[in-house]
Amino acid sequence: MSDQQDTYYTTISHIGVGEHSVKYMDPNLKINHTYYFKLFCRTMYKDGKAAYASCSIMLSLHKLPPPTGIRVRGADPNSHEFPGKDCTIMWEAVGSTYQEALMVKGYIVEVYNAIPITETASITNGDMELDSSWFDYLLPSVNERSITQVHGGTYSRKFTVVSGPLCGIQSETFKTITDYLYSITIWVYPVDTTSIYVSVRCGDDAANAYSAQRDGLTQNSWNEVTIPYTETSGGIGAYLLLWDISLSGDHTFYIDDISINTTSSESATSPNLLRTAFVKNEEYTYTVENNMEDSGLTTPYSSLIFLLYTQNTVEIISDPSIPFAASNTIPPDIVSGITAKSIVEGVEFSWDKSDEMDHKSYDYRAKVSSGDWASWKEIDNNIISITLTASEITLYGGTAVIYIEVKDRDWYGQTSSSASTSSEAAGLISDEITGFIATMVGGTGDVEELYNDILKTGGVNF
Repeated sequence: MSDQQDTYYTTISHIGVGEHSVKYMDPNLKINHTYYFKLFCRTMYKDGKAAYASCSIMLSLHKLPPPTGIRVRGADPNSHEFPGKDCTIMWEAVGSTYQEALMVKGYIVEVYNAIPITETASITNGDMELDSSWFDYLLPSVNERSITQVHGGTYSRKFTVVSGPLCGIQSETFKTITDYLYSITIWVYPVDTTSIYVSVRCGDDAANAYSAQRDGLTQNSWNEVTIPYTETSGGIGAYLLLWDISLSGDHTFYIDDISINTTSSESATSPNLLRTAFVKNEEYTYTVENNMEDSGLTTPYSSLIFLLYTQNTVEIISDPSIPFAASNTIPPDIVSGITAKSIVEGVEFSWDKSDEMDHKSYDYRAKVSSGDWASWKEIDNNIISITLTASEITLYGGTAVIYIEVKDRDWYGQTSSSASTSSEAAGLISDEITGFIATMVGGTGDVEELYNDILKTGGVNF
């Protein structure tokens, strides 16, 4: 090969007997340049007559590679969870050489609504209606079907962790697919603690795809626990572990209604396309306002898929990137610091302001004494005064106890797994003041004579 039409050629390859082609790659080849080739047959004794050819590498035909290393800004490399109301993704700059980097004009970003595929049968006996398919993980003292606490159906699964070594229960194996985004939902009823450990094994059974302690649970109440993760090594050997470790006393749990949502690249099809954008840098933010505008919904899509393309300076577009799924599936934390203060004919409730990055508002409901709970209402502030109506005063008295339940709400319609509660008796109703009398003290009764400059010369007693 020669980069000029002259007699100086460099050997770049040998084509074996029976072969008819060769691929030559060199990152130093120049765009918009013509290269010349000399091909000939060589024997042990001599070279045959040469054949000549030329090839031009034209910018107008050069397709750059698609972006790689796509990730959520500020998140772990393997995380697909965006914590705020907006989703910002980043990626590596395209261009393995300085010359190739100069050819990049920018990037095209396509945003799709990811449609979850519910696979309720992925985990055998996830509804716990059968007395099977849940095995001892190490040595729990109890692992049995139960009717004591039930979230749905007739039965739940009960297990007890003894003080000392860690232990729990393990599901049967299920199938996963590499690079798919999974979201496992588990309903947990902890009796003696406020946390539980959850681990998910990769499909090839080589390592854990997810393992963490989920705390902030409410004792003696059903809590929804959501586990989002991306499968790094799919296979048929995935399984779920629910476990705990106690240093003082036994911990008992009831588990029910486990399901899996799966998001795959198949969701990135034209009917689900929300927006196409062009950016010059290796970062793009899809705002919640964009989401609501594109979807036409008041509650935006919480699961998205991004496809990225590289565009060169003459607007030739690369092949699409590997689809990248991103979701906001973790509900807000439980509201904290709730207090109640009696006021006349009612109670003033307040609580700590939410520090959630995707916080939108609060949901609350109230009831008086033994009455029924009112419907949930949405408010923006972290303080509300609830007063008794005339009928409530007649029915329950002027100092009836008012109860409230409060949840945090994010932009994606998710609320705290459990409500924070408080109650207080309404304040006494003030009596009407009667017999109001005023008498003149000193002076003549003329208002003008009450003051002489700043010297009081008279007044009124009430």
